[in-house]
Amino acid sequence: MAIFAVFITKAPYESNNAYSALTFCREALSSGHKIQQVFFYAEGTQIASTLSSFDSSETDIKSLWVAFKEQHNIPLNVCATAGIRRGMASKEDNMGHDNYDAHFEPVGMLQYFQALRASDIISVQF
Repeated sequence: MAIFAVFITKAPYESNNAYSALTFCREALSSGHKIQQVFFYAEGTQIASTLSSFDSSETDIKSLWVAFKEQHNIPLNVCATAGIRRGMASKEDNMGHDNYDAHFEPVGMLQYFQALRASDIISVQF
Protein backbone atom coordinates (compact mmCIF):
# COMPACT_ATOMS: atom_id res chain seq x y z
CA MET A 1 0.00 0.00 0.00
CA ALA A 2 1.27 3.44 -0.94
CA ILE A 3 0.49 6.78 0.70
CA PHE A 4 0.15 9.74 -1.64
CA ALA A 5 0.20 13.51 -1.27
CA VAL A 6 -1.39 15.15 -4.29
CA PHE A 7 -0.14 18.56 -5.49
CA ILE A 8 -2.31 20.59 -7.92
CA THR A 9 -0.94 23.72 -9.60
CA LYS A 10 -3.34 24.66 -12.41
CA ALA A 11 -6.51 26.75 -12.19
CA PRO A 12 -9.67 24.65 -12.33
CA TYR A 13 -10.93 26.46 -15.43
CA GLU A 14 -7.74 26.37 -17.52
CA SER A 15 -6.89 22.67 -17.48
CA ASN A 16 -8.13 19.26 -16.46
CA ASN A 17 -5.42 18.88 -13.80
CA ALA A 18 -7.83 19.09 -10.86
CA TYR A 19 -10.15 16.56 -12.48
CA SER A 20 -7.27 14.23 -13.36
CA ALA A 21 -6.03 14.49 -9.77
CA LEU A 22 -9.48 13.63 -8.45
CA THR A 23 -9.65 10.60 -10.74
CA PHE A 24 -6.20 9.53 -9.52
CA CYS A 25 -7.30 9.88 -5.87
CA ARG A 26 -10.47 7.85 -6.42
CA GLU A 27 -8.55 5.08 -8.19
CA ALA A 28 -5.80 5.05 -5.57
CA LEU A 29 -8.32 4.65 -2.75
CA SER A 30 -10.25 1.94 -4.59
CA SER A 31 -6.94 0.07 -5.05
CA GLY A 32 -6.26 0.11 -1.31
CA HIS A 33 -3.84 3.04 -1.20
CA LYS A 34 -4.16 6.13 1.01
CA ILE A 35 -4.25 9.84 0.24
CA GLN A 36 -2.57 11.81 3.01
CA GLN A 37 -3.61 15.24 1.68
CA VAL A 38 -4.44 17.22 -1.42
CA PHE A 39 -2.52 20.48 -1.71
CA PHE A 40 -3.54 23.28 -4.07
CA TYR A 41 -0.73 25.65 -5.07
CA ALA A 42 -0.16 28.55 -7.49
CA GLU A 43 -3.15 28.91 -9.86
CA GLY A 44 -4.64 25.78 -8.32
CA THR A 45 -5.57 27.78 -5.21
CA GLN A 46 -8.41 29.39 -7.13
CA ILE A 47 -10.54 26.27 -6.68
CA ALA A 48 -10.93 27.18 -2.99
CA SER A 49 -12.35 30.65 -3.59
CA THR A 50 -15.98 31.31 -2.70
CA LEU A 51 -15.97 33.56 -5.77
CA SER A 52 -15.23 30.77 -8.24
CA SER A 53 -18.16 29.46 -10.23
CA PHE A 54 -18.76 27.16 -13.16
CA ASP A 55 -21.40 27.52 -15.84
CA SER A 56 -23.76 24.74 -16.85
CA SER A 57 -21.48 23.55 -19.68
CA GLU A 58 -18.52 23.02 -17.33
CA THR A 59 -17.80 20.36 -14.74
CA ASP A 60 -18.13 21.87 -11.27
CA ILE A 61 -14.82 20.45 -10.09
CA LYS A 62 -14.98 22.28 -6.76
CA SER A 63 -18.22 20.48 -5.83
CA LEU A 64 -16.64 17.16 -6.82
CA TRP A 65 -13.64 17.83 -4.56
CA VAL A 66 -15.94 18.84 -1.69
CA ALA A 67 -17.92 15.62 -2.08
CA PHE A 68 -14.66 13.65 -2.15
CA LYS A 69 -13.51 15.31 1.07
CA GLU A 70 -16.82 14.66 2.79
CA GLN A 71 -16.80 11.01 1.73
CA HIS A 72 -13.17 10.23 2.59
CA ASN A 73 -12.23 12.90 5.18
CA ILE A 74 -9.05 13.83 3.30
CA PRO A 75 -7.70 17.36 3.88
CA LEU A 76 -7.96 19.82 1.01
CA ASN A 77 -5.12 22.20 1.84
CA VAL A 78 -4.42 25.44 0.01
CA CYS A 79 -1.18 27.42 0.06
CA ALA A 80 -2.19 30.60 1.90
CA THR A 81 0.61 32.70 0.39
CA ALA A 82 -0.23 31.64 -3.16
CA GLY A 83 -3.88 32.36 -2.39
CA ILE A 84 -3.12 35.87 -1.17
CA ARG A 85 -1.26 36.56 -4.41
CA ARG A 86 -4.49 35.66 -6.22
CA GLY A 87 -6.81 37.81 -4.10
CA MET A 88 -7.83 35.19 -1.57
CA ALA A 89 -7.64 35.71 2.16
CA SER A 90 -8.90 34.16 5.36
CA LYS A 91 -9.95 35.92 8.56
CA GLU A 92 -6.51 35.20 10.00
CA ASP A 93 -4.88 37.23 7.21
CA ASN A 94 -6.52 40.45 8.49
CA MET A 95 -7.18 41.70 4.97
CA GLY A 96 -10.84 42.57 5.53
CA HIS A 97 -12.37 39.57 3.81
CA ASP A 98 -12.60 35.81 3.97
CA ASN A 99 -13.23 34.20 0.62
CA TYR A 100 -12.09 30.62 1.27
CA ASP A 101 -14.70 27.92 0.87
CA ALA A 102 -15.13 26.26 4.27
CA HIS A 103 -14.11 22.85 2.88
CA PHE A 104 -10.59 24.07 2.03
CA GLU A 105 -7.92 24.88 4.61
CA PRO A 106 -5.41 27.68 3.98
CA VAL A 107 -2.03 26.48 5.28
CA GLY A 108 1.63 27.20 4.77
CA MET A 109 3.67 25.42 2.13
CA LEU A 110 5.81 24.08 4.96
CA GLN A 111 2.93 21.85 6.03
CA TYR A 112 3.08 20.02 2.71
CA PHE A 113 6.83 19.46 2.88
CA GLN A 114 6.79 18.44 6.54
CA ALA A 115 4.27 15.74 5.68
CA LEU A 116 6.58 14.45 2.97
CA ARG A 117 9.51 14.27 5.38
CA ALA A 118 7.52 12.65 8.16
CA SER A 119 6.86 9.37 6.38
CA ASP A 120 7.15 7.43 3.15
CA ILE A 121 4.68 9.54 1.23
CA ILE A 122 4.79 9.71 -2.56
CA SER A 123 4.14 13.18 -3.97
CA VAL A 124 2.17 13.27 -7.23
CA GLN A 125 1.83 16.58 -9.06
CA PHE A 126 -0.95 17.54 -11.43
